[in-house]
Amino acid sequence: MVTIDSEREFGCWRVEGQPLAVEYSRATLEALRTEVVDGFHKLPRGGLEVGGVLFGQRSGNTVRILAARPLACEHAAGPSFVLSEKDEAALRQLVESTASDAGLAGMTAVGWYHSHTRSGLLLGEEDVGIWDRHFPEPWQVALVLHPEKLKPTRGGLFFREAGVVAPAQSSQLEFEVEPLRKVRKTTPRAPEPAPHVDTATPRPQRAPARAAGRLSWLLFALAWCIAAASLAFAFRDQWLPGPPPAPPKEVVAPADPERERMAREIETLRSDLEQEINRNRELEAAVEALKKSKKR
Repeated sequence: MVTIDSEREFGCWRVEGQPLAVEYSRATLEALRTEVVDGFHKLPRGGLEVGGVLFGQRSGNTVRILAARPLACEHAAGPSFVLSEKDEAALRQLVESTASDAGLAGMTAVGWYHSHTRSGLLLGEEDVGIWDRHFPEPWQVALVLHPEKLKPTRGGLFFREAGVVAPAQSSQLEFEVEPLRKVRKTTPRAPEPAPHVDTATPRPQRAPARAAGRLSWLLFALAWCIAAASLAFAFRDQWLPGPPPAPPKEVVAPADPERERMAREIETLRSDLEQEINRNRELEAAVEALKKSKKR
């Protein structure tokens, strides 16, 4: 049985009939999964097996795994996790590193881990020898991880029974090690607040107001164009050189038809502008009346 406390980021391994319970940091288990998968992909066939020490705390029948440190195995016997004399010495130093490693303060070696890339979740004679030599306490556990291509990494936990463990013993507990990010996605989240809806001005009432605003800008632009045209017409004689002045005559010169045509056009534009302004005022009054009726 595997239980997970998603709030504290800890899980718990417990086997029926086994008095020892193992709590583990999910972040530490994710780091181990990443390590064994990386080793699995270093070689094309079977990969490279890795291992190390599990550190944590023990209280009664509960062992808590809080951290792990990998063993730099030289793999003198090949890609399997078989230790040479140099590796054995390095493992002894790693078990005793709690005194020199600030990250392991208050912890002790609670067991060890290694990967099996060419066999299942079981312990061979070499594995049992490592366990007995370096982790002899009855409460120290062994964790075997088995990575596979296109499949989740599987894990197996081993306890001592009556103080001993036999070679080729199968794991008392097997499970899948899912990536931590996948596990966190399953944690329920608080529902997000509903988006704010502006109910002060109903949507149908906004169209007349927008139309009135656009019409105001249009009328302003039209008035500006008329004013600019009037100004240009009034000062055209000063800006453009005209013909030399004619000698004075007693006869009154006829009216300029072009000037009269421009005057008529300006008068027409002014009339159209006044009509548009009156329409805009009526539209604004209608909008105000509609707002007042809605407020009532």
